[in-house]
Amino acid sequence: MKTKVLFFLSLTIFFSGVSYAGDNISNQIASMFSKSGISKESSAISVVSLKTGKKLYEYNSKKALAPASNMKLITSAAALALLKPEHKFKTSIYQDGKVSAGKISGNVYLKSFGDPDLTTERLWKMVRKFKNTGVKEISGNIIADDSFFDQKQTGEGWRVSDYGDSVYSARISALSLNRNTIDVWLRAGDTNGSKGIVTLDPENDFFQIENNTSTGGGYSDLIVSRTLLPDGKNKIIVKGYVPLNGHYENTKINLDNPTLYTGYVFKKLLEKEGIKVKGTVKRGVVSNNSPEIISSNSRTLSAIVYDFNKHSVNFIGEILLKYLGAYFKGAPGTAQKGAEVIKKEFFEKLLKTDSKQLVIADGSGLSPLNKITADHFIKTLSFMYKDFGYQSDYIASLPLSGADGTLRKRTRKTEGERKFKAKTGFINGVSCLSGYTFSKDGEPIAFSIMMNNFSNMYSAVSAQDSICTFLANTNIKN
Repeated sequence: MKTKVLFFLSLTIFFSGVSYAGDNISNQIASMFSKSGISKESSAISVVSLKTGKKLYEYNSKKALAPASNMKLITSAAALALLKPEHKFKTSIYQDGKVSAGKISGNVYLKSFGDPDLTTERLWKMVRKFKNTGVKEISGNIIADDSFFDQKQTGEGWRVSDYGDSVYSARISALSLNRNTIDVWLRAGDTNGSKGIVTLDPENDFFQIENNTSTGGGYSDLIVSRTLLPDGKNKIIVKGYVPLNGHYENTKINLDNPTLYTGYVFKKLLEKEGIKVKGTVKRGVVSNNSPEIISSNSRTLSAIVYDFNKHSVNFIGEILLKYLGAYFKGAPGTAQKGAEVIKKEFFEKLLKTDSKQLVIADGSGLSPLNKITADHFIKTLSFMYKDFGYQSDYIASLPLSGADGTLRKRTRKTEGERKFKAKTGFINGVSCLSGYTFSKDGEPIAFSIMMNNFSNMYSAVSAQDSICTFLANTNIKN
C-alpha cells in the first residue's frame, strides 16, 4: 500500500501544471514504456490521433500478443456493429399436447436463443403470463432447450481446474439464468452450536446442500465448494461460522450444467404460482409443432455491452461470440463460427483490414490462446469512434479512470483521474489497457498497450497509467 501511495504522489507532482507542447512525445512515451520488469520483446503499444490519423508512438504494433480482457473490446464492437445497439435476445415458453380445463396433457418447453440477460425476475414474469393463460397443471415434463448453441460449456483453452467455482468462469449455455451463477447465503441458527441456515437464491431443487456450518463464536469466511453429481445436478458444500443473531454471510459461485439448472428454477417458479408439474426436468429440443405461448425479450444489446465492458463480465462475451456464430452461420452457435464472423464480417468487410494474425479462442479474453495486435485494437477503436451509430454506446461502456468499473481504483487522486476511458485486461502474465483519451488541447486519441510475460505486475500497470496520464495532460498540436 505504501508503494502505491508513493507512486500516485509522484505521478501527481510530475504531471501537475505541466505542459508538454513542443516536447518529443514519442521519447516521453518510450521512457515510460521501458520500466524494469516489463518484457519489451513481449509487449506492444500504439497511440494514434483520431483526428489526423497520425501515429504518436508505436512499438511492436503488428506483433500478435495475448489480449486478456481487452478481447472484450473486439467482441463488443463486432456485436454492436453487426447486430446493432437496439438488438434484443429472446427466451420463449412452448407447450405440446392438448389443453383441457387448465391441464396440459404433454410437455412444457423453455427455450432461449442465446439470451445473456435472462434473470429470475424476467423468468418469473414469463411464468405469471403463462399462468394467466389458464394453465393449472402440466402432466408431462419441463424440457430445457439449449440447442441454439453447441454443448461446450467452457471456452477454448480455459484452465478450468485453476478457476474453480469462480464467477468469472461461469459456464456457457444458450439457456442461461442469472449469468449462470447462484447466491449462497448463511445465517445463524436458533441456538449456539446449531447448524447455520443455508439458503440459495433463487430457490430450486437443482442443488443438494451439505451444510457443515455452525452457529456461535465469531465470524469466519464463508467457504463454498461445488461438485457435479451423476444425474447432472450439483452438490454444494458450505462451511463457516456465524454468531448467534449475527448478520448474513453471502457468496456467489458458478455452476455446472446451467441448462438443467434453469429448467429447475423454471419448475420451482411454476409451482410457486400454483401450477402443478407432474413430471421432472429434462434437457431436450422443442418439437416443430409445439406452439410458442409466451416470449420475453432482453434489454437492448447496448445495455448488455455496458455491463460487459464496464464490469468485465466474461459470461457475456462467451454468449455474444456463439450468438454471432448462430445468427450469421446458423444454429448451433459455436465459438469457431463466432470467430469466423468477427474476422470476415467485422474486420475484413467493415474495417477493411486483414485478420490473418488474429486468433480468437473465446469472446471474453479468459483464454490464453487468443492473439491479436495493438494495430487491430487501434483500428477497432478508430472505427467505433468515427461511426455515429455505435460511438456513444461503445465509449459509454468503457470504465472511466479513477471513477468506475474496473478502472475505479486506478489513477484516483492523480492527474489521470477521470481522464481516460479504457478496457483493462489481466490473466497470468498478461496486462493490457486499450481505449480513449483527449489530449490537453482537445485532440482525441486512441491507445492500445499490451504487455505479456512481464516479471512485475506493478511495473506493467504503473507504466500504462503513466502513459495515459501523460497523454491526457500534454498538448499534441504544435
